[in-house]
Amino acid sequence: MLSLEKPMVVDGITVYRDHADPSRFWYLPGRVALAHRTDGAPALSLLTYRPAQAGGVSKGGGYMMFESTLELPRATLSKIESRVSTEPGAVLPVTISPPPFENGTVQCIALDLQGSGGTDATPAPEGTFRATEQILGATVPTMDAANRAAFNLVLSQEGAIIMEQAIKQGLTPVGVVYSLQYLALRPSLDVTITAHLEQVYSGLSASLEGQYMYFKVGLEAALEWLKAQGAITVTVNKFSDDADLKDQEKWALQLFTDHLLAEWFTPTLAPGKPATPTPTPTPTPTPTPTPTPTPTPTPTPTPTPTPTPTPNPTPTPTPR
Repeated sequence: MLSLEKPMVVDGITVYRDHADPSRFWYLPGRVALAHRTDGAPALSLLTYRPAQAGGVSKGGGYMMFESTLELPRATLSKIESRVSTEPGAVLPVTISPPPFENGTVQCIALDLQGSGGTDATPAPEGTFRATEQILGATVPTMDAANRAAFNLVLSQEGAIIMEQAIKQGLTPVGVVYSLQYLALRPSLDVTITAHLEQVYSGLSASLEGQYMYFKVGLEAALEWLKAQGAITVTVNKFSDDADLKDQEKWALQLFTDHLLAEWFTPTLAPGKPATPTPTPTPTPTPTPTPTPTPTPTPTPTPTPTPTPTPNPTPTPTPR
């Protein structure tokens, strides 16, 4: 099984040892890339169309089909093989492979719409437009070494124009976000981490705001600075020597970093901003209600009975 102890980085790819087999090494996926067809051409097609009648009700639009992948280039795999072959304790010939992923999801970020296959855009407010109307395709990647995912984007007339011009100019208007889970063995630690989450959040918000490719390396540096400022305290309860003490401190901070990445950050086209406005929910004090005076009901006056007029008696005639 993959062991998280003492990872190495080769050409930007993180590589781990196996906990039992000294000839096996595991590498994590690298950057998301555009897949290629069997003939070597990029797996991308953009079709645009115009309305049959100018000025009619029907507008133009477009369809964009593409495939993404996490497969490493052969040159990168060769560098990894060469590096791990020289590691102390490695048994030749070495075997390198991605970890067996337990489960995973994939999302597409296309201009103004993000989601897995089957995501529909909400109607555009009056006076505006939606560039991407619908995302069709994968919700789960192929879960192999390549981890391919195919998408089909339904574009509005404006979205098709934007997408076509972006591709011609070499821009990247589309992104794909993978979320993969795998099993691994963590090193044995006996540490206590105390963190003032409000200070940590404020520090990260200030340092990561607007940073496009900051990501994990920058986050680790920011946490080291916060640790030096006293916002994070790592206490190792049991250790054998100074080297073991430093290793456990490093691992504890690494685990804390992974926790923050999972809890506070959401992958988007512009990473580097915490996903939630507040990392720790602050209880809202319940305001003491101002007592509203209960109105004293005005007594309804008892109606005075209107006297019934006594009819004047008709005089009885006196006989003569």
